[in-house]
Amino acid sequence: THLASQAVKKGVGQGGMAHFEESIVSIQSRGDHFEVATTRGIYQTKVVVNCAGLYADKIEALLGEPSFNLEYRKGEYLVLSEDLPLVSSRIIYPVPSPLGKGVLYVPTISGRSLVGPNAVDVESFIPQPIQDEAIEDMKVKMNHLLSNIPYEKEVDRFVGFRPRVSQDDFIIQEHPNVPNFFTLAGI
Repeated sequence: THLASQAVKKGVGQGGMAHFEESIVSIQSRGDHFEVATTRGIYQTKVVVNCAGLYADKIEALLGEPSFNLEYRKGEYLVLSEDLPLVSSRIIYPVPSPLGKGVLYVPTISGRSLVGPNAVDVESFIPQPIQDEAIEDMKVKMNHLLSNIPYEKEVDRFVGFRPRVSQDDFIIQEHPNVPNFFTLAGI
């Protein structure tokens, strides 16, 4: 995305390095630094920031027993045509539940509208086809907030996955046993 590429550009401009299309194979703490081995080489660094999203627990496990476990939640969306007038110019939120913020109506800058996501706990983040029952359930939930959504103008569907930390909310912390190894997880 544009935002992510700008963040990388700023980090590199301030002396950082960015490496893409590499998988981390091992992380070794060497006292005053780390050695991070990837499929393309070995890097040395004084600090590791683990922000690997759906893989954050697996990256931390390279140091030994991870301090947290991730679960996965799937969210499915409907995309409505830009040829329609927006039902609302603002995001419409329901009252949140333990599963999350609920099904939203989201106008986009392209003129399209999104309805979703639902929230389904899953064992893995392998995409599966969106079931019509899930879409019908989202429509029922959305109709409690807005009743004039032209669902017949659907142009696309998509699925996203997000990690969820099983024991708490977000994790933003230094590893309890490994100084200078920071994790951002479940975000």
